[in-house]
Amino acid sequence: MVETGDLPYEEIIKLQNSKRRSLKAIELGSEETARVLGQVIDTLGLSPVHLVLHDSALGLASNWVSENPQRVRSITLIDSSINPSLPLWVLHIPVIREVLLGFSFGFQKLVSLRCSKEMTLPQIEAHRILLKGRNGREAVLGSLKKLNHSFDIAQWGNSDAVNGIPMQVIWSKQVSDVWIEEGQRVAKALGKAKFVTHSGSRWPQENKSGELTDYIADFVSAFPRSIRRVSEEPIPEKVQKILEEAKAGGDHDHIHVGYTDAYGLGEGWST
Repeated sequence: MVETGDLPYEEIIKLQNSKRRSLKAIELGSEETARVLGQVIDTLGLSPVHLVLHDSALGLASNWVSENPQRVRSITLIDSSINPSLPLWVLHIPVIREVLLGFSFGFQKLVSLRCSKEMTLPQIEAHRILLKGRNGREAVLGSLKKLNHSFDIAQWGNSDAVNGIPMQVIWSKQVSDVWIEEGQRVAKALGKAKFVTHSGSRWPQENKSGELTDYIADFVSAFPRSIRRVSEEPIPEKVQKILEEAKAGGDHDHIHVGYTDAYGLGEGWST
């Protein structure tokens, strides 16, 4: 996913034939999400970030934004709501969940009705298999339970910490008039937020990624380029020794510098 930006659908489907074993479900609430988000941003040196939140991610990341406003350059909300577009509550009901997760046809109809009509069957199958196998259903239901369902977006957006962060709301105009009104309500609640519509569904990343990219690029390009402070890492002892030996020998025109294999594993060296 990191390398391609896409779900590895074929690999996920292969899980059906893999050996099953019991795994503990990972339930991600706002606290866990904030910790992971902060670690990723710090590790990659990305601060301040242009944060893009889709679907129910707003409820998961809102606390982190409130606690770290200086690390956020802007926020883009894409069809964001506290309640996920996929009605996960149906997975609580024994008979219905067995039908939805046990048969491709039922789950495909649910996704087409609530999330996206443009997704291919392999893409939908990948989501179904993730929910069906290896405690996937338990994990998403646990995360759903941890969502702050009393979250007030107007109160959050007008708080002292968040009020000064530039925001953009990108909303589907294809779902329904009611959903468009919900997007306008969200934009109004955030006060200064820019509101635009896209021609996709509530899961527009599957077939309208180019349109979304253009909106986001236009929005963030209006801001001055961020200046990041990058701390210099110390030169490894082996490399420093080679540099010193080369300098002492007077070989200023062609210095042989060595480096180890990836991640420092192995003793391969090149010049």
